[in-house]
Parts: sequence; structure tokens; C-alpha cells
Amino acid sequence: MKIVESNSYFSLIKDFSLSESDHKVLSFLYLPILKGEAFSLYRIFYDYTSLQNSLGGFIHQDFLSMINMSDASFLLARSKLEAIGLLETYRKEEYDQEHRSKVTYIYKLVAPASPKKFFEDVLLRALLLDEVGQKRYHFLSGYFKTISKDLTGFSNITTPFKEVFIPQVKDGDVSLEPVMDVLEDKSYKPQSRFDKAKLKKILKQNQYPVSRLEKYMPQIQNAAVLYDIDEEHIYELIEKNTDSDGDFYLEQFIQDIRSYRQFAKPNNSSKKEDVAFGNEEIAKLVQAFNDCTPEEYLYLRFNAKPAKYMLQEIEELKNNLGFENNMINLILHYSLSKTNMEFNKNFIDKVAYTLSGKNVSDVYSAMVMLTSRDFEVSNKRRSSKKKKEEVVEQEDSSTQEELKDALEGLNIL
Repeated sequence: MKIVESNSYFSLIKDFSLSESDHKVLSFLYLPILKGEAFSLYRIFYDYTSLQNSLGGFIHQDFLSMINMSDASFLLARSKLEAIGLLETYRKEEYDQEHRSKVTYIYKLVAPASPKKFFEDVLLRALLLDEVGQKRYHFLSGYFKTISKDLTGFSNITTPFKEVFIPQVKDGDVSLEPVMDVLEDKSYKPQSRFDKAKLKKILKQNQYPVSRLEKYMPQIQNAAVLYDIDEEHIYELIEKNTDSDGDFYLEQFIQDIRSYRQFAKPNNSSKKEDVAFGNEEIAKLVQAFNDCTPEEYLYLRFNAKPAKYMLQEIEELKNNLGFENNMINLILHYSLSKTNMEFNKNFIDKVAYTLSGKNVSDVYSAMVMLTSRDFEVSNKRRSSKKKKEEVVEQEDSSTQEELKDALEGLNIL
């Protein structure tokens, strides 16, 4: 779960400048997908990079207070920018001498796609179509089309470069040295991970004639990207939909892709760090909380019908605090995870009233707040543990057991 750590610091970097065309692409093509807060955050980040050298960086809490954005809103906006390829986020966690955590971020802005690249990207154009509808989609694609003038009957009499300019290059001339790596350039970041070259390599390794698929390759690639299927599985589906005469059936291939994506098992091989700071698992949890009642949630967790006192607690959360089902599901989920699956009414009430007191009423904001709280508590525990270890080292005349008893007596352990 992503959070905005207390007193965390960030810096901004970019290696491009937005042109007039870039501004139009952002406003006309990206804005309908990103919506207001994410779009505004990109603009603010872009402008504030000019202050980076003067200020040296920014504190999240001060920055969010200035732009009047909550932690949850900021994280959602930032995630949208990351997902669509306009922002890269780097995180570093260090510890001071007292083992307190210090978190630093670097936000690297990425240039938007050119109009041509945008409409060549099947993911971007599919998102745009979903947001604006078919009529406006065709209007926007037409708006960015270049108008070519009919040059029939005209002769090209443009003066060549060397008829006007003759560079005088001498030995040791610095202009002969490459400088490409240090100059500003725009680098559009596509979000598709599908590798057409890799697919062709797999086809050749399996002695499948690649030439037979050339005319279908754009549709195959677009389908693979849209349904997020890797090259190995795409090859399996291609082979399945090729008959003994070598004829490939595209429509059936597309249907099989849809079925494969619908019934594919989720990938649970994510690393712990990815789950802790990523959004994919969080999105699944939020969807699950929205799709079931608290009674159904408890039945799934305990594999049994909820007890009467559990149902009473659910009713109290609804009637006394006015929480919707999805918020109650989150409170139950968080509480059970902290109490080793014990239905502890006091703990559940503490969590619920804390969220209510903070006026948190949506699931994502609640998850951000609870995860932030856990992070701070964990940070304090690490610091406390470090201090205890230092005390133990100083009392080297006592046995380990005697020290433990003494510390417990002082309520330090």
C-alpha cells in the first residue's frame, strides 16, 4: 500500500520542455483520461521543477497543504500519472542513528506522447475512446491530423545545405565529439510490455512460418497489449487457431484471448515489497470490499456463518457511525489482520471510531490513513528497539536474563 510518510521529502527532475503541441496533447488527449487532480499535479510538478535548484527539494506535507490536496487524493493522482507513463517515482528509505526512518522520493517527469504515438498506442486510444465516446474520439483524431498540400505540377527548388553552408572542420575540432547523452530530448514512455520481436523469435523456434502472420500482426499485437497476455501464451493461442493447412483464424484467436483473460488465474508471485508499496493488490481489495456485504465477507474469512455478536457489531457500525458496506469490510479486514483473526470488538470499535473522528468515509482514504499509521508505529518500534539494544550493551556486568527482567520491570519491553 502506498502512503505519504510523515515528513518525507521529494525532489523533481525533468529533461524536456513542453512544446505548444505537447500542451494540446495533454489538454485534449490526456486530460479526459487523467481527470482534473492528476492533470493539475502534472502541471504543478512541471512548473515546480524550475524551483528545484533554488529550494533543493520539497516536503510532502508542506506541498500538499499548499495545493490543498489530501494524502489519498495525491496518491491516486500520482498513481494515474505513473500508470499512463507521465511520471516515474523512485523511493529511498534510510535510518538515522536512532534507527528512525527517513524517506526520500525522486519524481521524474516524462514527456507526453506525440499525437502520432498517442494514437498508435492501443492502450491510450482505447482509454480515450472509453472516456469521450466515438464521436469525440474521431473529432480528436482528425484534429491532430496533418494537412498535406497537393504539390502536383510543382517542382522542388529548395536550396541544399552545402550550397550555402560549408563547415570548416579542423583536427581536434570539438564539434566532432558526440554530445547526445547530455542534451535535452523527449522520451515518450509506452506502457505496453509486449515484445513483437520476442514473439517472432518464439514462432521461428517452433518452426511456425512468420510470413503467414504478417498481415495479422497489428491485430495480434493490439489484442495482446489490451488483454495483457505475454508472448509465450500468445504463441500458444496462435498455434491453437492455425489449422493443418497453415491457415490462421483471427476472429477465433481474438475470442480465445478474451476467454483466456477472463478465466486466467491471478498471479500471486508478487514480492512483499511490491504488495506493500504497489497498487495492484490494493485495487483488488477495494473491488472485493465493494462487491460483498460484511456478512458475506465474514463468511468467506471464517468459512462459517457469522455469529450473532458479529452481526450485532456490523449493525452498530452502520447505525452509529453511518459506514457503508465497503468501509465496514475494510475495518473488519484490517482488524482481523491485526488480531490474528480474532474478532475483537474493542479493537474494531477503536479502528472505526478513529476513522470516523478523522472524517474518513471512502475505502482508499481509509487504507492510506491506516497504512500510514502502521508505518509510523513500526518506525517508532524500530527506534525503541535500537535504544533497548544500546541499554543492554552498556549493562555488560549483568546476565542477559537479569537485564530482560529489569527492563520488563521498567515497562521498557
